[in-house]
Amino acid sequence: MIRLPTAAGSFYPRTESDLRKMIEKCFAHQLGEKRGKSLEMKAAVVPHAGYTYSGPCATHIYAHLPKVETVVLLGPNHTGYGVPISISDAEGWQTPLGKVLIDQELKAKLLSECDEAESDSKAHVYEHSIEVQLPFLQTTLTDFKILPICVAASDFKSLRELGNAIAKSINRTKRKAIVLASSDFSHFLSAGEAEFKDEMALQEILQLDPKGLLEVIERENISMCGFAPTAAAIIAAKHNGAHGCKLLQYYTSGDITGDNTKVVGYGALRII
Repeated sequence: MIRLPTAAGSFYPRTESDLRKMIEKCFAHQLGEKRGKSLEMKAAVVPHAGYTYSGPCATHIYAHLPKVETVVLLGPNHTGYGVPISISDAEGWQTPLGKVLIDQELKAKLLSECDEAESDSKAHVYEHSIEVQLPFLQTTLTDFKILPICVAASDFKSLRELGNAIAKSINRTKRKAIVLASSDFSHFLSAGEAEFKDEMALQEILQLDPKGLLEVIERENISMCGFAPTAAAIIAAKHNGAHGCKLLQYYTSGDITGDNTKVVGYGALRII
């Protein structure tokens, strides 16, 4: 079974030629990052809005992505469908740029390591947060597989189990892998308010403090949609020796549109 694209034609162009042009436009954007040498990263946080808005921010990760065999993609569950920790049950995912296969060996190992994870299609059917990462990966990497995980669970215990299980599975399969957490930051606030709130969340990520991130999200009512995938990615990276995090880019949709009344925040962070 191949999971067909649902965000093509809305979040990114529907045709291969237009999609490739859009991606390169993101790399060339004044808020983007030109492709360069690979940098060390065990995990990263990337945004998932329409490419016009968040694409330039995402290039700060994809411009320097190291060559890996498998990309573990953690995305939030915007739809409410499916199980709390859902690993795609497809054989691969299709985009206008072609098909990417799922790493079935890594998936099997993760299912055995994480009791709360299930093989499921419902959570992934209409979810865009993972899909929008694939064209960037397809124009950056060759000969890679993916492991898409949609995360609705938000309690620290579940996310700790997931993060540690991802790290153990990567180690036991001897995979050269990276974990990408897909997240936008504050939604539909003024630019000033979004930047103020997002700074609090960013500080917890920069300190590699997943529990602190969950606490500040709840305490300050920060509408960062991918806080749970981000927390799990931090846990996985720390399990495998991560010691630092760098903020590569942050801006809001107001910096793209000029309208700062109701914005969405976008951030790119590299965990090393």
